[in-house]
Amino acid sequence: MSRGRNCFVPGCTSGNPNKNKANKERGERNPSLFKAPNDPSLLQQWQKAIPRSDKTLSSKDAVCELHFLDEDILTHYEIKLTDGTISRIERGRPLLKEGSIPRIFPNLPSYFSSNKRKRKPPCVRSEATEKVSNSKKVKGLPINHVENQTSEPNFENENEILRDITNVPVDVTDSRVTMFTNLKNSLHMSDCKLL
Repeated sequence: MSRGRNCFVPGCTSGNPNKNKANKERGERNPSLFKAPNDPSLLQQWQKAIPRSDKTLSSKDAVCELHFLDEDILTHYEIKLTDGTISRIERGRPLLKEGSIPRIFPNLPSYFSSNKRKRKPPCVRSEATEKVSNSKKVKGLPINHVENQTSEPNFENENEILRDITNVPVDVTDSRVTMFTNLKNSLHMSDCKLL
């Protein structure tokens, strides 16, 4: 990036001339600064991601590489050769992948940082699962038949059921118990006794 730019993220000193000079004296590389996007929708996502209330991010501002996931930054050129091998050549200056959003804010409380990895598109995910299932043939485990061990009540004779219900003691002084004395179902009330 051009000289005179500082990282827009609050608390970050990347791009500061004094820090750049100190890094150079120690032999350390200064973090790369990436210009904010010109695309309004992506710029809005950056504004939402960067927790700064005193100033609004514009397309003229920059954010350093410390605030992006490693997978969002291209540090090498990758070339596929005719024999099928991939040759990697280091870039002179890192490049930010298109659509990347700053997610790491080490100088701020941890709830501002989001280290979640991006999901692959559904078609890529389904292809990956198919490759795994095709490459590894998993034998099915034997299924043991388990019989139901519980006994179900026999509802053939309603009178037997109602007889058991009529012998249940109820504490009528308990405020949690509600008794209905005017039930309309004569079949069930014929054998019930109120205590």
